[in-house]
Amino acid sequence: MNIIIPAAAVGILGLLFGLLLGYAAKKFEVKADERVDQVRELLPGANCGGCGNPSCDAYAARLVEGVSGINECAVVSNENRAKIAAILGLETTAMERTVATVLCQGCGKNSPARYEYKGVQSCRSALLVVDGPKGCPQGCIGLGDCAAVCAFDAIKIIDGLPVIDENKCHACGTCVAACPRQVIRCLPYKRVARPLCRTQLPAKDARATCKTACIHCGMCARNCPQKAIKLENGQVIVDEALCTGCGVCVEKCPTKAIKLARD
Repeated sequence: MNIIIPAAAVGILGLLFGLLLGYAAKKFEVKADERVDQVRELLPGANCGGCGNPSCDAYAARLVEGVSGINECAVVSNENRAKIAAILGLETTAMERTVATVLCQGCGKNSPARYEYKGVQSCRSALLVVDGPKGCPQGCIGLGDCAAVCAFDAIKIIDGLPVIDENKCHACGTCVAACPRQVIRCLPYKRVARPLCRTQLPAKDARATCKTACIHCGMCARNCPQKAIKLENGQVIVDEALCTGCGVCVEKCPTKAIKLARD
């Protein structure tokens, strides 16, 4: 009896507490918004982080809460974006396709390293050692920080330069954020002239560090039939609204520092 009575008391108290907790759970239940699951089903599920959220689940929840914008995910298709807008009662327009683009041609063949780097195979780490092994201070380091973060396996490092598979690229922007020299940018998927060099070195030094360096000669700007190209602060700027992709600038460039995208 000395054991049975305390055991019974504990059992009864446990039952009462269980019933009380069950009632409280029902009484104060916060019902999940079913739209979160509906939106989540329409997201790509890559969890790439390009939208600034840690996962597609988190992005779906923040969309429903109205905290995140519907165009913050570059990976979701225009069709699914329209469906999400309908679920949330929002308006949206189709987004122009963009693709990650490497604005450098300084591969090992064109731009030999100044020294043999044997440290951690990371662009950011290499920059700590005498500003990296590449001679151009604006050029690609080529150690693959961009490839390491790509959730779509769209980037391969070939001869010290990222090569992007445009069929796999979703322009999520994670590679752009990972590049310590801002060599990669997400640009419109158009057949337009693309300056593929951002060096700010004087012509003589630029040519000494890379065979395809821009020497700021202005031949592209002077020969553009559409007047779509100009030089600003030593950089070649292309007005894509005016560029027709005729290729004259490519022909005139003495170092082949400008090329046609989608050529």
